[in-house]
Amino acid sequence: MKKKNPKFLGGRGALIYVNVYEKWLSYGGPEEGGWWYSDHKIVESTPMLVGIRWVHKHEMGWDETIREYKLSPTQDRILEKIKEKYLENDTYTNSNYRGGDYLVCLENIKGHEVPRPHYE
Repeated sequence: MKKKNPKFLGGRGALIYVNVYEKWLSYGGPEEGGWWYSDHKIVESTPMLVGIRWVHKHEMGWDETIREYKLSPTQDRILEKIKEKYLENDTYTNSNYRGGDYLVCLENIKGHEVPRPHYE
C-alpha cells in the first residue's frame, strides 16, 4: 500500500503550521563599524490540516499558478486567538530592543531557528 505524503493530500488539503517567532536585533560584530542582524526564536508551532485551491494569477506581465490555503471557521478563530495572544502589545522601540516583538506566519514547515549569519 502506497503511503500518502502528509504535507500534500492529493490536491485537496495540506499540512501547514501557524508559527510564532519572537524577534529582535542582535549585534553581529565590529566589522565595518559594527553590524546588526534580525534574530528570532520559535515560540509556538501549531499544525493545521487545511484545504487548498490552485489560483491562476496574472501580475506585472507574469502568469503563475499559486496555492491558496483555505482555513475553516474554527481554524480562523484559532489563528485569531494566536494573533491576539502575541500581537496585542506588539511594539518596536529602538535598536537595543530585546524581545516582545512577535511574528505570526503560516508556513509549510514547522517553526525553526536560523543560524547566526557570518560576516564575509
